[in-house]
Amino acid sequence: MSTKKNTICIFIHYSERNCIPHNVQVYVNELASHFDEVRLLTNKRDIDVIANFKENVRLHFGKNEGHDFGMFYKFAITRRLNKYSEIAIVNDSNILLQNLGNIFKDGRKQEVDFWGLLDSNEKPLFPTQDRNYHVQNNFIVLNELAINALSTFLEYFDANPVFKEENQKNLKKLIFNEWEIGFSQYLLKAGLKPYVYIETENNYTKNLAHTKPKEIINKGYPLLKKKVFYDASSSERKEWENTLKMKIPKEWKSDLILEELEKNSKSRKKSFFKRILPF
Repeated sequence: MSTKKNTICIFIHYSERNCIPHNVQVYVNELASHFDEVRLLTNKRDIDVIANFKENVRLHFGKNEGHDFGMFYKFAITRRLNKYSEIAIVNDSNILLQNLGNIFKDGRKQEVDFWGLLDSNEKPLFPTQDRNYHVQNNFIVLNELAINALSTFLEYFDANPVFKEENQKNLKKLIFNEWEIGFSQYLLKAGLKPYVYIETENNYTKNLAHTKPKEIINKGYPLLKKKVFYDASSSERKEWENTLKMKIPKEWKSDLILEELEKNSKSRKKSFFKRILPF
Protein backbone atom coordinates (compact mmCIF):
# COMPACT_ATOMS: atom_id res chain seq x y z
CA MET A 1 0.00 0.00 0.00
CA SER A 2 1.55 3.30 -1.09
CA THR A 3 1.49 6.30 1.22
CA LYS A 4 1.03 9.85 0.04
CA LYS A 5 4.32 11.73 -0.24
CA ASN A 6 4.65 15.25 1.12
CA THR A 7 5.65 18.33 -0.83
CA ILE A 8 8.42 20.60 0.40
CA CYS A 9 9.75 24.06 -0.40
CA ILE A 10 13.37 24.83 0.46
CA PHE A 11 13.80 28.59 0.82
CA ILE A 12 17.33 30.02 1.05
CA HIS A 13 17.88 33.34 2.79
CA TYR A 14 20.92 35.38 3.84
CA SER A 15 20.90 38.46 6.05
CA GLU A 16 23.18 40.30 8.46
CA ARG A 17 20.19 41.65 10.38
CA ASN A 18 19.12 40.23 13.76
CA CYS A 19 15.71 39.29 12.38
CA ILE A 20 14.02 37.62 9.44
CA PRO A 21 13.07 40.58 7.20
CA HIS A 22 9.38 41.25 6.65
CA ASN A 23 9.62 40.71 2.87
CA VAL A 24 11.07 37.24 3.48
CA GLN A 25 8.32 36.40 5.98
CA VAL A 26 5.71 37.41 3.40
CA TYR A 27 7.30 35.31 0.65
CA VAL A 28 7.81 32.24 2.87
CA ASN A 29 4.28 32.37 4.30
CA GLU A 30 2.81 32.57 0.80
CA LEU A 31 4.87 29.53 -0.24
CA ALA A 32 3.73 27.75 2.94
CA SER A 33 0.16 27.94 1.62
CA HIS A 34 1.17 25.70 -1.29
CA PHE A 35 3.44 23.08 0.35
CA ASP A 36 3.17 20.57 3.19
CA GLU A 37 6.55 21.65 4.53
CA VAL A 38 8.74 24.73 4.16
CA ARG A 39 12.36 24.76 5.31
CA LEU A 40 13.97 28.19 5.62
CA LEU A 41 17.76 27.83 5.37
CA THR A 42 19.60 30.88 6.65
CA ASN A 43 22.97 31.94 8.00
CA LYS A 44 23.71 31.47 11.70
CA ARG A 45 23.14 34.62 13.75
CA ASP A 46 21.30 35.89 16.82
CA ILE A 47 17.64 36.54 16.05
CA ASP A 48 16.18 39.14 18.43
CA VAL A 49 12.82 39.61 16.73
CA ILE A 50 10.54 36.57 16.46
CA ALA A 51 9.23 35.96 12.95
CA ASN A 52 5.55 35.35 12.34
CA PHE A 53 5.58 32.16 10.29
CA LYS A 54 2.90 29.60 9.53
CA GLU A 55 3.00 26.31 11.43
CA ASN A 56 4.54 24.29 8.57
CA VAL A 57 7.63 26.54 8.36
CA ARG A 58 10.85 25.49 10.11
CA LEU A 59 14.13 27.41 10.29
CA HIS A 60 17.57 25.84 9.80
CA PHE A 61 20.64 27.91 10.70
CA GLY A 62 24.02 27.12 9.20
CA LYS A 63 27.43 28.47 8.29
CA ASN A 64 27.38 30.94 5.41
CA GLU A 65 29.57 29.38 2.73
CA GLY A 66 29.08 28.65 -0.94
CA HIS A 67 26.27 31.22 -1.32
CA ASP A 68 22.74 29.86 -1.79
CA PHE A 69 23.98 26.66 -3.37
CA GLY A 70 26.22 25.93 -0.38
CA MET A 71 23.30 26.21 2.05
CA PHE A 72 21.07 24.09 -0.18
CA TYR A 73 23.75 21.45 -0.83
CA LYS A 74 24.54 20.92 2.86
CA PHE A 75 20.83 20.55 3.64
CA ALA A 76 19.91 18.35 0.67
CA ILE A 77 22.69 15.76 1.01
CA THR A 78 21.52 14.96 4.55
CA ARG A 79 17.91 14.31 3.48
CA ARG A 80 16.12 11.43 1.77
CA LEU A 81 14.79 13.53 -1.08
CA ASN A 82 12.78 10.79 -2.77
CA LYS A 83 10.31 10.74 0.11
CA TYR A 84 8.84 13.91 -1.46
CA SER A 85 6.58 14.09 -4.50
CA GLU A 86 7.53 17.72 -5.17
CA ILE A 87 10.50 19.87 -4.14
CA ALA A 88 10.71 23.61 -4.76
CA ILE A 89 13.98 25.51 -4.44
CA VAL A 90 13.47 29.25 -3.93
CA ASN A 91 15.73 32.05 -2.73
CA ASP A 92 15.34 35.56 -1.32
CA SER A 93 16.75 37.51 -4.30
CA ASN A 94 13.26 38.76 -5.21
CA ILE A 95 10.34 40.67 -3.76
CA LEU A 96 7.05 38.80 -4.09
CA LEU A 97 4.44 41.01 -5.75
CA GLN A 98 1.32 38.85 -5.71
CA ASN A 99 -0.30 35.66 -4.46
CA LEU A 100 1.03 32.51 -6.09
CA GLY A 101 -2.22 30.56 -6.38
CA ASN A 102 -2.55 30.96 -10.15
CA ILE A 103 1.16 30.25 -10.66
CA PHE A 104 0.97 26.91 -8.85
CA LYS A 105 -2.32 26.03 -10.50
CA ASP A 106 -0.69 26.61 -13.89
CA GLY A 107 2.62 24.86 -13.09
CA ARG A 108 1.06 21.82 -11.47
CA LYS A 109 -1.32 21.10 -14.32
CA GLN A 110 1.56 20.77 -16.81
CA GLU A 111 2.68 17.24 -17.68
CA VAL A 112 6.34 17.99 -17.03
CA ASP A 113 9.19 16.88 -14.76
CA PHE A 114 10.37 20.31 -13.59
CA TRP A 115 9.14 23.86 -13.96
CA GLY A 116 9.85 27.43 -12.95
CA LEU A 117 8.88 31.03 -13.46
CA LEU A 118 11.51 32.09 -15.97
CA ASP A 119 14.14 30.50 -18.18
CA SER A 120 17.31 31.99 -19.62
CA ASN A 121 19.94 31.54 -22.32
CA GLU A 122 22.42 33.74 -20.47
CA LYS A 123 26.00 32.65 -21.05
CA PRO A 124 28.58 32.49 -18.23
CA LEU A 125 31.99 34.09 -18.70
CA PHE A 126 33.79 30.75 -18.89
CA PRO A 127 31.16 28.18 -19.92
CA THR A 128 31.77 24.47 -19.51
CA GLN A 129 28.30 23.26 -20.54
CA ASP A 130 27.32 22.33 -24.10
CA ARG A 131 24.33 24.69 -23.91
CA ASN A 132 23.45 27.62 -21.65
CA TYR A 133 19.68 27.14 -21.49
CA HIS A 134 18.36 26.78 -17.93
CA VAL A 135 15.31 27.26 -15.76
CA GLN A 136 16.28 30.03 -13.36
CA ASN A 137 16.72 28.39 -9.99
CA ASN A 138 15.69 31.27 -7.79
CA PHE A 139 12.30 29.55 -8.23
CA ILE A 140 12.32 25.99 -9.57
CA VAL A 141 9.95 23.11 -8.82
CA LEU A 142 10.93 19.45 -9.25
CA ASN A 143 8.52 16.56 -9.70
CA GLU A 144 9.40 12.94 -8.90
CA LEU A 145 11.69 12.07 -11.84
CA ALA A 146 13.57 15.35 -11.41
CA ILE A 147 13.88 14.70 -7.67
CA ASN A 148 15.50 11.33 -8.38
CA ALA A 149 17.83 13.06 -10.83
CA LEU A 150 18.68 15.73 -8.22
CA SER A 151 19.79 13.02 -5.77
CA THR A 152 22.13 11.55 -8.39
CA PHE A 153 23.39 14.99 -9.48
CA LEU A 154 24.29 15.97 -5.90
CA GLU A 155 25.88 12.57 -5.21
CA TYR A 156 28.42 13.11 -8.00
CA PHE A 157 28.73 16.90 -7.74
CA ASP A 158 32.19 17.99 -6.57
CA ALA A 159 31.33 20.71 -4.03
CA ASN A 160 34.92 21.23 -2.86
CA PRO A 161 35.71 24.03 -5.37
CA VAL A 162 32.55 25.85 -4.21
CA PHE A 163 33.48 25.73 -0.53
CA LYS A 164 37.16 26.50 -1.16
CA GLU A 165 36.66 29.49 -3.50
CA GLU A 166 37.30 32.70 -1.53
CA ASN A 167 36.88 35.22 -4.34
CA GLN A 168 33.17 36.11 -4.33
CA LYS A 169 32.99 36.98 -8.02
CA ASN A 170 34.63 33.73 -9.03
CA LEU A 171 32.35 31.83 -6.66
CA LYS A 172 29.27 33.39 -8.24
CA LYS A 173 30.48 32.45 -11.74
CA LEU A 174 31.27 28.92 -10.62
CA ILE A 175 27.82 28.35 -9.10
CA PHE A 176 26.05 29.90 -12.09
CA ASN A 177 27.90 27.64 -14.52
CA GLU A 178 28.05 24.38 -12.56
CA TRP A 179 24.77 24.52 -10.62
CA GLU A 180 22.24 26.83 -12.22
CA ILE A 181 23.05 25.94 -15.84
CA GLY A 182 24.59 22.56 -15.07
CA PHE A 183 21.60 21.15 -13.21
CA SER A 184 19.06 22.18 -15.87
CA GLN A 185 21.29 20.71 -18.57
CA TYR A 186 21.66 17.51 -16.53
CA LEU A 187 17.87 17.16 -16.36
CA LEU A 188 17.41 17.91 -20.04
CA LYS A 189 20.09 15.41 -21.10
CA ALA A 190 18.28 12.80 -18.98
CA GLY A 191 15.23 13.40 -21.19
CA LEU A 192 13.21 15.25 -18.56
CA LYS A 193 10.66 17.79 -19.67
CA PRO A 194 10.62 21.44 -18.45
CA TYR A 195 8.03 24.22 -18.38
CA VAL A 196 8.38 27.92 -17.57
CA TYR A 197 5.68 30.48 -16.83
CA ILE A 198 7.46 33.21 -18.85
CA GLU A 199 9.50 31.91 -21.78
CA THR A 200 12.59 33.66 -23.16
CA GLU A 201 13.02 33.91 -26.92
CA ASN A 202 15.67 31.51 -28.26
CA ASN A 203 17.96 34.25 -29.55
CA TYR A 204 17.80 36.40 -26.40
CA THR A 205 20.88 35.82 -24.24
CA LYS A 206 20.24 38.13 -21.29
CA ASN A 207 18.34 37.62 -18.05
CA LEU A 208 14.81 39.02 -18.51
CA ALA A 209 14.46 39.58 -14.77
CA HIS A 210 17.27 42.16 -14.99
CA THR A 211 16.76 43.61 -18.47
CA LYS A 212 12.97 43.60 -18.97
CA PRO A 213 11.41 43.50 -15.50
CA LYS A 214 8.45 45.75 -16.36
CA GLU A 215 7.57 43.73 -19.44
CA ILE A 216 7.53 40.37 -17.68
CA ILE A 217 5.65 41.74 -14.65
CA ASN A 218 2.99 43.00 -17.06
CA LYS A 219 2.77 39.43 -18.38
CA GLY A 220 2.05 38.11 -14.89
CA TYR A 221 5.56 37.46 -13.53
CA PRO A 222 5.08 37.66 -9.75
CA LEU A 223 8.56 38.80 -8.69
CA LEU A 224 10.86 41.82 -8.79
CA LYS A 225 14.61 41.35 -8.46
CA LYS A 226 15.85 43.32 -5.45
CA LYS A 227 18.94 44.24 -7.47
CA VAL A 228 16.72 45.97 -10.07
CA PHE A 229 15.35 48.19 -7.32
CA TYR A 230 18.79 48.85 -5.79
CA ASP A 231 20.37 49.74 -9.14
CA ALA A 232 17.51 51.97 -10.32
CA SER A 233 17.94 55.73 -10.78
CA SER A 234 15.94 57.97 -8.41
CA SER A 235 13.15 58.45 -10.97
CA GLU A 236 13.03 54.72 -11.80
CA ARG A 237 12.99 53.88 -8.13
CA LYS A 238 9.97 56.12 -7.64
CA GLU A 239 8.21 54.17 -10.39
CA TRP A 240 9.09 50.89 -8.71
CA GLU A 241 7.82 52.19 -5.38
CA ASN A 242 4.47 52.98 -7.02
CA THR A 243 4.43 49.56 -8.69
CA LEU A 244 5.06 47.78 -5.40
CA LYS A 245 2.35 49.78 -3.63
CA MET A 246 -0.09 48.94 -6.41
CA LYS A 247 0.82 45.26 -6.88
CA ILE A 248 1.49 44.00 -3.36
CA PRO A 249 -1.65 42.91 -1.45
CA LYS A 250 -2.58 45.35 1.30
CA GLU A 251 -2.25 42.75 4.07
CA TRP A 252 1.41 42.23 3.16
CA LYS A 253 2.22 45.84 4.18
CA SER A 254 4.11 47.19 1.19
CA ASP A 255 5.30 50.17 3.29
CA LEU A 256 7.39 47.82 5.45
CA ILE A 257 8.79 46.07 2.38
CA LEU A 258 9.76 49.41 0.81
CA GLU A 259 11.34 50.54 4.07
CA GLU A 260 13.51 47.40 4.10
CA LEU A 261 14.52 47.90 0.47
CA GLU A 262 15.56 51.50 1.15
CA LYS A 263 17.61 50.48 4.21
CA ASN A 264 19.32 47.69 2.28
CA SER A 265 20.03 50.04 -0.62
CA LYS A 266 21.75 52.56 1.70
CA SER A 267 23.70 49.76 3.35
CA ARG A 268 24.89 48.49 -0.05
CA LYS A 269 26.06 52.00 -1.01
CA LYS A 270 28.00 52.40 2.24
CA SER A 271 29.64 49.02 1.67
CA PHE A 272 30.56 50.01 -1.90
CA PHE A 273 32.19 53.29 -0.84
CA LYS A 274 34.10 51.54 1.95
CA ARG A 275 35.61 49.24 -0.66
CA ILE A 276 36.69 52.01 -3.04
CA LEU A 277 37.51 54.61 -0.35
CA PRO A 278 38.80 52.57 2.60
CA PHE A 279 39.72 55.52 4.81
